[in-house]
Amino acid sequence: MVETDIDDTQSGAPMRAMIETLTGRGFNVRDLEWESLVFDLDGANFRRCELQVGFSGNVVWEYLPSKDAHIGSADISRMVLRLLGAHTIIPGEPHTKPHPQATPKGAVAHEMKARGLGVEINVLIDNIVYTVDALIEVTNPAKRERGVVSVTDDGAIYWECEFEELTEHATEIADTIADVLELCQ
Repeated sequence: MVETDIDDTQSGAPMRAMIETLTGRGFNVRDLEWESLVFDLDGANFRRCELQVGFSGNVVWEYLPSKDAHIGSADISRMVLRLLGAHTIIPGEPHTKPHPQATPKGAVAHEMKARGLGVEINVLIDNIVYTVDALIEVTNPAKRERGVVSVTDDGAIYWECEFEELTEHATEIADTIADVLELCQ
């Protein structure tokens, strides 16, 4: 377990609650950067798993699966649904059939749309190295406070949300992240 010499200020209390929840669920918290309230989690099924908590209550969680994780679009769909507080797909539950030429993120987009979630495409243009990337952004109209989940074709997931009272939601956020990581184990 990581040393938690944080105070119980507005930012310290939620971080302590998140760390205690995640370590209590068996995740190893490492590389703490208290100035920016960033920490990483260790795990076998991901290359990168980072949680950033802003002083104003904004939360950003980044997940990038390991190359050996074998995470498919159904797995990603379950993860997105859990992050957004929507009905989670039960293994074996029928999925929508995406277009035969759909990419992994396209298959996730079809599944989310079929379940009534909002889906947008976001195109990112880099004029320095001249690349274009696209990702889908998913929202839950019934739970807007759960923010936006972005998905890329390589299985990366970015969850951004904001809570006015972060201290009240710290354990819920950590439990959600732990649930999502357990879905892909």
